[in-house]
Amino acid sequence: MSLLIKGARVWQWDAVSPTNITGSFIPKTVEIVDGIVTRVDPASATVTAANPLSKIIDGKGKIVIPGLIDSH
Repeated sequence: MSLLIKGARVWQWDAVSPTNITGSFIPKTVEIVDGIVTRVDPASATVTAANPLSKIIDGKGKIVIPGLIDSH
């Protein structure tokens, strides 16, 4: 299964100090194939899914946090 999320906000760490928890949410397009994030592009880029059968979702500025596992 392939999924393309356009216009979502993705956390971007501060590149100057990667151990620092500072950063910001940046608009991006995220592609997920078989449960694995395969590509993250600027939201402004014209992006087409690698698979023409991909489900395309409008992220509407919502937050995407890959790899977040809630242990509760």
